[in-house]
Amino acid sequence: MGLLLLSLLPLFVHASGDAEHVWVFPCAGCSYNDARQLLIQQAAPTFRCVSGEPGRPISIDNQRCYSQPHYAAVLDKRTHTLWGFRLSHTQQGMYPPLMQLQVVDHGFTPNTEELIRNGVAYTQALGAALQRVANRVGRSFTSAQQQQDWLVQASSNRRVTSTAQAPFSCQQSSEYQAVTAALSGAFRNRLRTAVNEAFLQEDLSLSTNFDEKTFNGFGLEVSKAGVGVSVSWDNERVARSVIFNYPVPDTLATEDHQHGSRVVFNIRPEQQSLTISLDASKTHIGGSYWSVLATPNLSPLELSPCAKMAFDRVYRRSQSTELGVIGSQRYYPKPAAGQPLPPSHQQPDNSWQLQQCEVHYYDDNGRLLVTFRVLC
Repeated sequence: MGLLLLSLLPLFVHASGDAEHVWVFPCAGCSYNDARQLLIQQAAPTFRCVSGEPGRPISIDNQRCYSQPHYAAVLDKRTHTLWGFRLSHTQQGMYPPLMQLQVVDHGFTPNTEELIRNGVAYTQALGAALQRVANRVGRSFTSAQQQQDWLVQASSNRRVTSTAQAPFSCQQSSEYQAVTAALSGAFRNRLRTAVNEAFLQEDLSLSTNFDEKTFNGFGLEVSKAGVGVSVSWDNERVARSVIFNYPVPDTLATEDHQHGSRVVFNIRPEQQSLTISLDASKTHIGGSYWSVLATPNLSPLELSPCAKMAFDRVYRRSQSTELGVIGSQRYYPKPAAGQPLPPSHQQPDNSWQLQQCEVHYYDDNGRLLVTFRVLC
């Protein structure tokens, strides 16, 4: 590996001219061949096709296609080796299958190379900063009561004392709190405030290396002295996850179903701010993953009656169908208000073999959002 890298380095000592824009893909421990193959897969120029017969619509037979060369680079973060390439197509103005992709080595000027390295360094620093933010915000609360207090805290971080709860309340339910965290606009707004406040504490002084800096779907775009560089996030994971754990199982859960809940939000730089989105593949309510609950053609899973109460507070359109007296293997029925729960060691008897329902929730346009089973 070392001999190969040494033999290639001289190719990039003398720049062959400045490129107006460079597409950059970081890697870790890659070779020259790895870098070249990565760019063939992700940085090939796109075609722009027109009709070769004026006045007639474009078709397979008459299309004439063109592409603009792409300048791209791969920077190995471990060895700091930089490989540059120019990607272009032969046979301009021909049918696409006849246009062959050419990938040739390309050297960048010292100023462009410095911009590339600074751009990659900034994405690494940004990713580390977002990870610290995610870890800090994820420790904002550890109980249902603390979550409620966190939602109503004033900017002075004054703790709000809530009134005493009745012997049983769904607000004490971990599933209720988890669904509220996933769906509540108030929770999302409070989370955004916490993330922004934590992010402002991070030192990202590397941003002074650029004249302009923006975020887009491809990644980080920076410019300096008329040269632009776009650093991809596709193979450089910059989004970070804020994880809220609810380790205490739902108060209504049976002894053989003692699963806590987890709600995960991804924070990601985009445009001039940070975006926050629910990660359905990692979020689960008592072990039932959100991505499964939101897939209509899968057999519905069972959630707690308290989880249903949280959904009812958010969605105005729902439909419920009784499935019959089939009972529940995961939850006790909800006791009457103010009544204590059955002892945790007690197994359900026949009085708990109640109706189970299948519940569907819809948005205002009638699109099905979530389906699950629950004790009626």
